[in-house]
Amino acid sequence: MDKKSIHKIVFYIGSLTFLTSIILGFSGVNNFMFLIAIGGWLVFDYLASLKKKETTFQLLLKDKKKFISLYLVLFFYGCAVEIVGRYILGWWIYPPITSIPGEMLLLLIVYPFGSMFAREAFQTINSHIKSYRAAIIITTLVNIIIWEIPNLFSYDWIYTVPYLEKLTILNHLNILIFLTWPLLIIFPLMVYNIVLNKN
Repeated sequence: MDKKSIHKIVFYIGSLTFLTSIILGFSGVNNFMFLIAIGGWLVFDYLASLKKKETTFQLLLKDKKKFISLYLVLFFYGCAVEIVGRYILGWWIYPPITSIPGEMLLLLIVYPFGSMFAREAFQTINSHIKSYRAAIIITTLVNIIIWEIPNLFSYDWIYTVPYLEKLTILNHLNILIFLTWPLLIIFPLMVYNIVLNKN
């Protein structure tokens, strides 16, 4: 089976996973974020590939060592975000996650694949909107909608920004968090370019 066929099959699997995660989120089922990270990545990865963009799934098929390097950087990035954002600043909590295995799944799945999701969403949008800044803004909004709206029903995570609890959108998304979302798009783009030695 050639790589294009494999990519297409994975797209169908990703689409089913992505749709399932959205349904679970809106149904109030906890931990939809694990499925949405992988499903969203595979969907946007395929869409980006249709625009002749180099994608992370293509990297996995072509150069597994570089893919693993990318994955590990994103994993440690997730560790840093959690240490600073959750444990030092106290900006959010995960009520459904009450065990060490749950914490490890968060770091092993949500951050690496969620970051790849963000990167490929940008690639897809940037193929239609050539302005880098405009593409970052739209990608940020798309990711906020996909991640934050289902969480209004499942409460997989709750924002607890000290002193700014009332500055929220839809009684959930803290304004300060909203302003930091673009960093979750920009960082994976930078890491991908560094790992692949791109300018």
